Amino acid sequence: PTYNSSNGLLKIIDDNNASNDSASNQLIVTFRNPITNQDQPVRAENVAAIQKFGIISESRTYAGIPTAEIAGRIAARDMKIAQSGLKKFKLVFDRRAYQMQPMSVFKISVPEQGIDSMVLRAVKVEHDTATNGQITVTALQDVFGLASTNFIKEQPNLWQTPSFEA
Repeated sequence: PTYNSSNGLLKIIDDNNASNDSASNQLIVTFRNPITNQDQPVRAENVAAIQKFGIISESRTYAGIPTAEIAGRIAARDMKIAQSGLKKFKLVFDRRAYQMQPMSVFKISVPEQGIDSMVLRAVKVEHDTATNGQITVTALQDVFGLASTNFIKEQPNLWQTPSFEA
């Protein structure tokens, strides 16, 4: 559902938005190839952030990922999360949001605050008294979805065994 000032969103109490100046802009995801039983890296980068702030690298190991394709999707997702500067809101709704539960996904539209359409996930839902009827929801921007495809490819291994012949 999409909420705005005309269909249940009463106000935004807290708009806690963080800056992503020091967020990682290069993410190296290591996965284990089950055929060769070797760890292999896949890298995701935000080139614009690298040009602005320099390389801020982070490494993660996901031993349960079997292919470079899936590792690339995970790397892209984690990079999106790191660069998104997760937005956190505390919202007040009227009774039209009565079905809202923790982990519910919904959209808000508040053009006067520059939010055309933003997908949020409810973290905490507090129901006020029955006479007041307000519902207070603490929500985070939902950036945790996994893309179905990616453009990140497995990097070729250019290592050659050194030759000691003279």
